[in-house]
Amino acid sequence: MTARVLAGLGSAAAGLALARWALTVVTVTSGSMSPTLAAGDRALVRRCGAGAIRRGDVVLALLPPAGHAVALPGPGSGPEEVPPSATSGLQAESVSDEEFPDRFVKRVVALPDDVLLRDDVLAMLAPGRQPPDDLPHGWRIPPHSCFVLGDGADSWDSLTWGPLPLPLVIGKVVARAPAADAPRWQRVPASPWIS
Repeated sequence: MTARVLAGLGSAAAGLALARWALTVVTVTSGSMSPTLAAGDRALVRRCGAGAIRRGDVVLALLPPAGHAVALPGPGSGPEEVPPSATSGLQAESVSDEEFPDRFVKRVVALPDDVLLRDDVLAMLAPGRQPPDDLPHGWRIPPHSCFVLGDGADSWDSLTWGPLPLPLVIGKVVARAPAADAPRWQRVPASPWIS
C-alpha cells in the first residue's frame, strides 16, 4: 500500500515538474502590445518549438543578440547583417520574469519565405503608429526567421531590428489574466488591427 502511494506521489510530482517546464507565467511591463496585453497583465506561455508558430500567434521571445539583427532586404535579395552599433542599445521592454531577463512579447505577422508587402505592414500597424521612412515596398522573410509586431502604437519590434530568428522564440502566449480584474485567465484575442 505504501509503495503504491509513493508511486502515485512520484507520478504527481513528475507531472507537476513537466507542467512547470511546459508552462510559464510572465508579467507584461509595457504597453507595446496594448490593447491585447496591457502593462500589469499576466501572460501564460506554453513553450513550443519554431514549427508550432503560426501567423497571428502572440509569442514570448528573447531579444536578438547585439550585432545579430537582420536588415530587411528587398523582395529579390537576401538578408544582410546590421552593424552591432545599430542593435547594441536594444532593451527588453515587454515582460518581467527572472527566468528570461531579455525577452519580449509580440505578435507574429509573417513566417519564413512569406513575402511581406508595404501595404500589408501599414494595415497591421496600430492607429497612430508611424512606419519607418525606409520601409521597403516588399521583402521575403529569411529562412528560420519570423516578422513580429507589437499591437500598440509604441513598440520595438521587427520594424526596428528586422526579422526575428525563430530559435529565439520561447513559446506562445495562450492566455492572459488582466491585472485590474479577478485572476481569471482569458484567451489572447486576435490582432485588433487586422480584419
